[in-house]
Amino acid sequence: MPAGRKRLRCDSSVRAESSPGTLAVSGPSLRDRNELPSPTTASPVGTQSSCASYRTHKNRMFQHYSVFNSKEEALEHPYPDMNKEEWTRVCDLFASEEFQRRSAINKENRAKLKIVHTSGARSFQRARALLKNPESDEISPALFYKKMHTNKDGMWTSEDARENFEKMEALQLQHESEGKSYTEVEIFAEVLGTKAGYVRGLGRSVRSVGSSSSVSSVDLSRRLEEARLQIEEMRARQLEYEALLVKRSDMEQMMQEHL
Repeated sequence: MPAGRKRLRCDSSVRAESSPGTLAVSGPSLRDRNELPSPTTASPVGTQSSCASYRTHKNRMFQHYSVFNSKEEALEHPYPDMNKEEWTRVCDLFASEEFQRRSAINKENRAKLKIVHTSGARSFQRARALLKNPESDEISPALFYKKMHTNKDGMWTSEDARENFEKMEALQLQHESEGKSYTEVEIFAEVLGTKAGYVRGLGRSVRSVGSSSSVSSVDLSRRLEEARLQIEEMRARQLEYEALLVKRSDMEQMMQEHL
């Protein structure tokens, strides 16, 4: 591997490598033809966020690819801001037998889920930052869970999700009636439990806790994550603005040349 690159392991079947212009993945039978261009706004702030950025970017490209009826048709409509050579490499990956096999497995696994959230590719931390009350800068654990598991028409994604919400709401009321303070992490951990060290319902960036000092530490980590996401969003808007300025400058130069 060339010097300066960092290897990022997102899961057992995908390897991502970051470089200034690309993110690469490789599976058992996808070795030399599966390097995917990375999102312009990706920032090397850690393995977890880099993997999340990669997955989001890949999902967006696959959604664009899936609009068309065949690989050949998709090749005629490259992903925005991607040259034909890069888009051809992406289409080769999406059309490969290995990718199709994994997609079928993932689709089958999703169908088995009892509880489905409605945040899509958006991380739970980012969703929480958008949903919290702008005045208090907070949102109750139960209300956050409800927002993440109900559709636009207010219907629950499943009966299990509704029951979890009711348990969270009851637990919050119990703490309040007894004059006890509580945190989002404690409520989610008690109702939903933990898995592989992280708290269910809050994403992998929030780890399970066992003491009040740990709770405070996790709460601080959550706020830092929210601040980082806001900075990334501002950086993305700045890049878009700069791109528009460059485009405007090019158009003005072309107009002057034709005068």
